[in-house]
Amino acid sequence: MALNDPRLRDAFSSHQAGDLTKAARLYGDVLRTDPRNFDANYLLGFLHLQRGEVQEGERFIAKALDINPNSLDALFARGRALQQLERDKEALACFDKALTINPNIPEILFTRANSLTRMRRDKEALEDLDRVIALKPELADAWNNRANALATLSRLDDAVSSYDKALSLNPSDMRTLNHRAITLFELKRYEDAARDFEALLKSVPRKLWENYGVHQERGNESVSHIVRMVAGHDLNHLQQVEAILKKKR
Repeated sequence: MALNDPRLRDAFSSHQAGDLTKAARLYGDVLRTDPRNFDANYLLGFLHLQRGEVQEGERFIAKALDINPNSLDALFARGRALQQLERDKEALACFDKALTINPNIPEILFTRANSLTRMRRDKEALEDLDRVIALKPELADAWNNRANALATLSRLDDAVSSYDKALSLNPSDMRTLNHRAITLFELKRYEDAARDFEALLKSVPRKLWENYGVHQERGNESVSHIVRMVAGHDLNHLQQVEAILKKKR
């Protein structure tokens, strides 16, 4: 990134050093005298996103795109911000435009697939994920999301194969293990499902089960409480599997 204004260079240096307060002030100084400075708008928007200030971040990046509508970085950043704001149609427009400029960026294809999934356009999401995998076959999350799309489309055997691949790339991903277990259960592969559910429930060491965080409304919540509350779905599946296996014996 070529930053010709020395004030921008100072701001970017502070940004890279992690002094976001100083960087934001310096970017603001530039914009007060040069409000159509692309770099200052984009970088200040990106800084707001780093702080979790998504609406402000999206606003400044949109201004940057008014100045340079074909910036891949800005299109991708605005799309992700819009996604966080649950404005998926607008996010999709950003990703679509970015991919007309360069159709082979796996990160943009992967992120567009997330929006397509949320919009229940699973076949299109699957197409994007296939393209991601062709470009970046080692990306475990792409295999997991591909499997989710296949499961939604009732292609359960294909989904299991993709979950298998995801777990071969990232064996510790309990989210993928959970999804595979549910899919195996739906396929009536009860012994395989039981093995996955048991591994899932054993994945948290017992010594950590009473560690807790603080929920704003419910107060202290230990790991064991969250497992009982959130994983009831999986425990119910496991109980069903055990009952079926007992009948088989």
